[in-house]
Amino acid sequence: MRMNSGFLRDIIRMPSFLALVLTITMLGLSVSATNPFLSLYCIQQAGMTPLSYGVLMSITMVFGLLISTFLGKASDSRFSRKTIILFTFLSTSAAYALFALFTNYYVLLAVSAVFFGISFATFPQVFAYARDSISKSNISAINQPLAMNILRMLYSLGWIAGPPIGSVLVNKYNFLYLFMIVAAVYIFIALIAFLLFHSQPAARTVQEDKPPVHLGKFMKQPQISSVLGTFILLSIASSMSSIVLPLFFTSSLHGNYQQLGWLFSITAIVELPLMIVVGVMSRKMGKTAIILTGIISNVLYFLVFALAHSIVLLYFAQVLSAISVSIIMGYGISYFQELLPEEPGTATTLYSNTSRIGSSLGGVVSGGISGMFGYRSVFVACMTLSLAALSIFGLVNAVNRRTIPKEARKI
Repeated sequence: MRMNSGFLRDIIRMPSFLALVLTITMLGLSVSATNPFLSLYCIQQAGMTPLSYGVLMSITMVFGLLISTFLGKASDSRFSRKTIILFTFLSTSAAYALFALFTNYYVLLAVSAVFFGISFATFPQVFAYARDSISKSNISAINQPLAMNILRMLYSLGWIAGPPIGSVLVNKYNFLYLFMIVAAVYIFIALIAFLLFHSQPAARTVQEDKPPVHLGKFMKQPQISSVLGTFILLSIASSMSSIVLPLFFTSSLHGNYQQLGWLFSITAIVELPLMIVVGVMSRKMGKTAIILTGIISNVLYFLVFALAHSIVLLYFAQVLSAISVSIIMGYGISYFQELLPEEPGTATTLYSNTSRIGSSLGGVVSGGISGMFGYRSVFVACMTLSLAALSIFGLVNAVNRRTIPKEARKI
């Protein structure tokens, strides 16, 4: 089924369309300009070891998990989502500015835990706001996952330019310039949201005739817990590889910052059309088949990294990464939002928190494994975790593929 002009017209006319385009694209640009180089800064400039950096990331993820969960529930029941989004943008700006000014480990640990912890609510809140806008538009229910994937594609669009820009700033100047420029960009994004996002009471995002979901009971359902476990395992693997990849690339394969930047950009370039493909596939294929495809791509991606001794081979492997990311991170948002259709803030935060939980574990685990066995061994561990996720998701959904949506609606 192709996208028709009516569908595209409905997307353009949905509330806050221009604001979402600008915000999501610049958010992807800012994150991608710094993420590939954050571990390099902490280890090469701030003097951290892989293990101490892993501890810093794990503590940050724990704080981010707690803070983003609170803000996710608050955005569905207490506060305007716009207010929370502005708060997270300003906190992220402060985090990068302080990282630019200090190298002391304990200062960076405190800054990372508090300010970056708050910033972890940014992604789920922006896409929960996007879900609200899509729900209030003329976009049909069957096309809403595709619309969400198109917006998620804008985030990937930022990843095309972000890593090369980050590498140029680090090579030509230093990390101080990179972090301060990104801090200024977040101020600009906050200004866009302040001027163009619509503000409304949080209660309007939840139907008044339905009681709020009891999250504890919801998560204890076997089918739901299996989904959560699957995504947590995938996020542990993703966190471990994202921390080690820049170090492996520059130390073991002797690549430079510019080559590293292009490695991440290739993923984003391939990911853009795949976001559309996955969105169209969601109207024809079952949810289980789509997610399984993403997990299998993840397994193959880590296998290539575990065996690779050539930078060129890693460039080709980014196609597998793009397939996995476009499904797990793109379609995954819609997948979770369909589990809790009446509480998009909570649902998107639940999805993001699987990443936070995985990252809190992945930081320490990757530091320990790389310290004892080397960087390459981390990718073997990532492949093993992805295989475990494949087994859990595949076996549970083979029993009853339609249980999750039905049970989710009963809660």
